[in-house]
Amino acid sequence: MSTKQIVTQLAHRMGYEIVPAWRMRGLSFSRHLASLFEQYRVDTVIDVGANVGQYHDFIRAEVDFHGPILSYEPQPDCFGRLTERVTQDKHWQVRNLALGTEPGELSLNIMNDSQFSSFLAPEHGVIGDFVEMNQVRQVVKVPVARLDDDLSLPAVQSMTPGRLYLKLDTQGFDLAVLRGAMQTLTRTVALQTELSIKPVYQGMTDYRQMIDELENMGFELSSMFPISHDADLGLIEADGVFINRRALEMQRA
Repeated sequence: MSTKQIVTQLAHRMGYEIVPAWRMRGLSFSRHLASLFEQYRVDTVIDVGANVGQYHDFIRAEVDFHGPILSYEPQPDCFGRLTERVTQDKHWQVRNLALGTEPGELSLNIMNDSQFSSFLAPEHGVIGDFVEMNQVRQVVKVPVARLDDDLSLPAVQSMTPGRLYLKLDTQGFDLAVLRGAMQTLTRTVALQTELSIKPVYQGMTDYRQMIDELENMGFELSSMFPISHDADLGLIEADGVFINRRALEMQRA
């Protein structure tokens, strides 16, 4: 028996649990999702706004979900990194698309930190904490599709069976994605979206409106997990996890 196993057993006997330091920041979030995925029997994760695959890594390593993941990322450089990584996971598919209400093409603001890239212009007048990271360094045209339309394609349809968990991280564009996914939402048992308490982008949906919109779509708030705070410890953004009451009632009928 290794030293690690001995220490773990001793900790359990004393009523403690040893958690690696790298897991501490997202521990409550990962445990909530693990419980939700098990209870609502999630089959597939749709990852909208994948960047370079951080959410994929979180779902695999911390939530312990090993089913299909379908990721969408419009940024050319980020998608290039995704195509290199996807070969290491046979249950992961990536799409070089943005999602929205209508198909077409839009101008995407590529920020200094690619995780801040958005169709919306940055708002620096309310929060000064992200000014350097959230500066536009390039504008590129990217294709936009409706999620409903893309999931109807045979090659994509085969990757998204059964009950869906929809993760949205589009930097202020999540509501537009949802409005192009009304059919998909009928089999989405739960979803997560960024809730903006203080605006990072001009004209973005705030958390009150987003919660109201999701309630009108049949989704009930399950939990919230802080993403960032300002220098005064005021909350800027949080991940909101919502469960689809309508879909769950249909499955139980």
